[in-house]
Formats: sequence, structure tokens, C-alpha cells
Amino acid sequence: MHMTSRNVSLALAAMLGAASLSAQSTMTPLTTFGTNGWLAPGSSAYLGTANNERGFALNPVTGNLILVSRSGGPNVRVLNGTTGADLGGLDVTGITGGTFVISMADCAADGSIYVANLSTAATTAFKVYKWASEAPAVPPTVAFNATSGIPRTGDCFAVNGSGSSAQFAASGSGTTTNSCFSLGTLDGSNTVRPFVSVPGTPSSTTNGYRLGMTFANASTVIGTQGAAGLMTQINPTPTATLLASIPLSAAQRPMDYVEIMGIPLLAVADTNSSLVSVYDISIPSV
Repeated sequence: MHMTSRNVSLALAAMLGAASLSAQSTMTPLTTFGTNGWLAPGSSAYLGTANNERGFALNPVTGNLILVSRSGGPNVRVLNGTTGADLGGLDVTGITGGTFVISMADCAADGSIYVANLSTAATTAFKVYKWASEAPAVPPTVAFNATSGIPRTGDCFAVNGSGSSAQFAASGSGTTTNSCFSLGTLDGSNTVRPFVSVPGTPSSTTNGYRLGMTFANASTVIGTQGAAGLMTQINPTPTATLLASIPLSAAQRPMDYVEIMGIPLLAVADTNSSLVSVYDISIPSV
């Protein structure tokens, strides 16, 4: 089981309402969370309506939620995973650079918190900050600070592993023939492998990895722009192989993967309706 189960748990804990299409079962909101299971835009200073909140993750150690907000400056807020109450913000001392100084978030299995910026140029550094815990008075360290090898990085961001073995996958738009993403370390060494033209994927104008990404395991990622989840194998050499295309609707983008009792499950959120669907992807291609 991989630590990406944290966001599947997030979907279950803070749902707006969801259905599992493959099993035809229904999940209900956690009524103790916010109001009727959700926190509405405009309900707090850190949940606005100006597209300043893009990153969200569940800390698997504490069960709390990590919210990235640019409303009123860079904010990394800790929300109670049961009630949605704001427990305070992490120290953001030293965070600089990027089109958005902070944008996306993810957590490792050991409870470490990672927040990435948005870089919109191939010559601009993609930066990832790390907090070892939710301790509010401890500023972050820089886990990655280098160009990513692709033109735009940080529209989606996922973490796998923990400690010195933690790695990230990230993507954005591209200018290459096919879709692109980057895989990098989170140990401060700034090691990165860009995959700039994955055979069989959509053209760079739609970049099939741009708006959602998750790890199935250390060598397999799933990404999407909407309409298809691209299950992709990372090869020992700097190449990637498209293993399968998982049918999705055009607006199903934020995603996470987990195995439960040996069944591979993909949770995907619809960015129009806010519904979350959980798919059994034992046979991913159709």
C-alpha cells in the first residue's frame, strides 16, 4: 500500500458527495466536517473565490488536512480532518520565487508536508518546500530548487515515499510533440528526470499529465488533463512507457490511487460538479 491513500481518505472524509461508478455504491459526506460535509468558498479568509486555493492534502499521521492558500499572502493552513476547523498556519519564512510562490501540496507517509510553487518558464526554478511536521513555529527547508526540464511545472504535484527516498512527480503545459512530466528527488540534491515526449500520449497543447497526477508505485504514475488517465511506467533509462489509458470524463482531474485488499482503486474529483468517483482499475484499458 502506498502513501497516496491519504488523498483517497481525504475524498472520503471531506466529500461533497460521491459515487463509485464501477460498484454502484454511494459514499456520504462526513457531517461533522464544516457544514454538511464541506467548506464552501468564501467561508474563511483562506477559502476565497479568486482561484487562490489549489493545493490540498491529507496528513496520514495526524489525519489533518493541509490547505495551500495565496489569499492575503502565502498561507499553508492546517485544518482539523474531522471538523474542518482551522488549527493555524505553518511558518512560511523564506518562501520566494515562482509565478505562484506556493500552489500545490502533498504529504508523505511519515507526515512530512511538501508544498510546491508554480513555474511557468523552462528557465525558472521549480521549488518544493518541506515541513517535517505540523509544528507551527518551524520554517520549511527547501527539498527541491531547480529547473524541471519541462516548460511549465506545478499545475499538478504528487509525492511518493518518505525521508531520503521521497520523490515527486509534477507537470504543467508543454511545447514538445507529446505529453510531458518530471520526476525528481526531495532530498535537496535537485536530481530531476524530465519525460518530455511520452509515446502514445496527447499533443503538448493538451498535455495529458497537466491537471492531475498520482503514484501507483515508485515506478508507475497516473496523470490526466481530463478525459483519460494515463497509466505510465518509469523506465530505468530516462524514458516512460504508456501502459494503459483509463477512460474518464473531461472534467475529472484531481486524482489519487490506493490498493485496498489487493484491489487497485483510483479516486478522481470532477472540477465542475465537485463529485468524487472511485474506480476499480484492475482492468484499466477499455
